[in-house]
Parts: sequence; structure tokens; C-alpha cells
Amino acid sequence: MRPDASRASCGWLLVAFVLLAAAGKAVAQPLDSASPGITSINPAANGSDSTAISAGPFSDDVTVLTVGQRAVRWSEFRFWLVYLGRYYKTAHALSTIENWHVQQNGAALRDWFLSAATGYVCNDTAIEEQAAAAGIQLTPEDLAEQARIRADNIRIYGSYSEYLRIVAAMYGSEAQFQYLAKIDRLSAYLFARLYGSGGEQCSDECVGNYIESQGLAAVLYIFRARSDTVTHKLATPQRRRSDYRLLQRLHAQLQASEAPTALFPKLMSLYSDDKSLADYPEGRILARDAKGPEFDAAIRSLSDNAYSDVINAPDGYYLILRKPLSATTAVDTSGMTLRYWAAYESLFKAQIGSWCADLPIKYTDSYQHIDVEGLLR
Repeated sequence: MRPDASRASCGWLLVAFVLLAAAGKAVAQPLDSASPGITSINPAANGSDSTAISAGPFSDDVTVLTVGQRAVRWSEFRFWLVYLGRYYKTAHALSTIENWHVQQNGAALRDWFLSAATGYVCNDTAIEEQAAAAGIQLTPEDLAEQARIRADNIRIYGSYSEYLRIVAAMYGSEAQFQYLAKIDRLSAYLFARLYGSGGEQCSDECVGNYIESQGLAAVLYIFRARSDTVTHKLATPQRRRSDYRLLQRLHAQLQASEAPTALFPKLMSLYSDDKSLADYPEGRILARDAKGPEFDAAIRSLSDNAYSDVINAPDGYYLILRKPLSATTAVDTSGMTLRYWAAYESLFKAQIGSWCADLPIKYTDSYQHIDVEGLLR
């Protein structure tokens, strides 16, 4: 799914800024995934980042397009362009975008950025309008929570002026930041109204269809990296041979065990270079080809609770245990279930896309003169 038709909520983006002290984070995703991500939204870092939001070619209050009856100002549209620029650079490991002749999702790169940003503001408008039509609005408790978060951020960053500097660097203005927070909450209320707070309206068949369409599998794995996880230097041939022999020995232990599925997590915690899997006792849920063809082929050959031979992948050696996958499987460390995620990804985003498609979009002369290359280079 293209990013220009997919955003339902940017709650993960907001959390990364709002409660940095609580270790919020964003996750980088492929360019054709459901929601573009950036690997770091550290406000302190982005305050001096070359992609921090700058004034651009127009004043902030210039209307660049209208979506339905809502005028979209340059400050809001610029935010999404810069956000997408950061995302694109991260996905392609670029410090600057030099080649503007490439295509993205079948469109010229400049046109893709404009289309994706337009899609985001359209989705936000659709959420806002549908919430209003359903009588959904922010509660006094929501407003009090926003005020508390604002006060906490001012305290965390030392002063009101520093807080405003960080907000401006990341979002262009505090008003834009607060608008995103508003849309995020309205989106959550709309989702709950339509599908239940836990996605209960997405049946087992709905979840199964989503699993099949995405090629999802739940896995644990013991990983020995081809390069050092800190220095990124390639392992020596001697280290590689040692790692391979280690995984062969672990495989033999699993074969000799009467309870290999219970033994596997213990071996993983002792010997795997990827320690993050300790947070996923039910298995990390991966989409088709998420870790390359060798890994994917091994997963597809396994039944539930079966483990692989030693897999030689470009990034290292693996032993893989496939875990059962169901609607109640946790998707992440927050406890979000696969049922919720399937409802969100396959039902809610499609509904928002339908709402957005019904909104007329009119472009102004200012839109036609946006210097995307100059802004994002």
C-alpha cells in the first residue's frame, strides 16, 4: 500500500516526541509499507538536523490546497514533506537526495512526495470530518492530558523557549504538533466506535485473511551476526566458522531434547546476538520477505513449533523456531494483539482511504510552485 493512502494515525510518531523520557520510538519500514517511519525522532538531535523544518518558499499561512472545506496551510503541508524526506533518506541510507530522476511507486520522485503529503492531509481531514459527524470530540480529560504532557515537555527540555525550539524543528509549530495529537486521539475514538477498542469486529476470518495477505509468521531465532553489532566490522573467517559450529551444536541439543520448544528460548537468550527477541515470548511477527529470501524460505518450510537447520543468510547464521500465530498473539511490547492490528491495517485504513477519496481536493498556484527539491535536498 502506498504511503499516500495509508495513514490513519501518527500516535507512534507523537509518542516519540512527547515522552522521549519514556523511551518512545519509531520504526523504519519499507517504502511500500503501511506507514512510513523514521529511525530516530530524537528532538534534541533533530533540532540541529539539516532536515529540520525551515521557513520554505512561502509564509506559513499560505494556502497550498483545500481538502473538502478545509484549507491546508503551507506550515502543515511542509511538515509532511519534510517528514517524508527524512523517511526516504533513512530508507535509502542517504544524507542528501541527489538523484531526483528516480521513480517511487511508479511516479517521479517529486510527484511522489507531493502525492504522499497530500494523502496525509486528506486522511487527517477525513478523520476530523468523520469524527465530527459521529459526535466524537476531545474530552475534558483529553485536554487535561495534553496540557499535562505539554508541561512535562517544558520541564524535560529545561525551558519554554527550548521546548518551542524543539517543537518548531520537528513540527514547524506547536499548533501543528497539537493538531497531530488531536487527530491521533480522534482516530483512536473512531476506530473503537467502528471496530471495538481491541478490534473485536475483525473476525477470526478477517484476521486469517490479513495473515495470509501479508504472509505473516511468528518466529523466535538464534542469530549470529556476520558483522560486529557495535563496530559493524565484518567477522573474521575464524569467527564465522566458530559461529556456524556453535549453531550446529545448539541444533544438536534441540534434537536431543524432549522439550525443544521450551529449550529454544533459553538457548536464544544465551547465544543470540539479537537480544530484542526476549521481549517477544510469543514470537516476533514478521511479514513475507522481511528478513530476506533465505530466512523466509526457512520459515515457510516449518510447521508450528518446528525449528530449522542452520540457515546461512547474508547478515549471518540463524536457527529459527516457528511459533503458532493467532488473533491474540501480541504484535509488539505494548500488548497490541494481531486482531487489533489486522482491524487497523486491513479495515480502518481502507475506510479512511474511502472517506478521503470522497473529499474534493483543489490545488492553488502556490502548490504548483513548491520547490520540493530545494526543501528536501
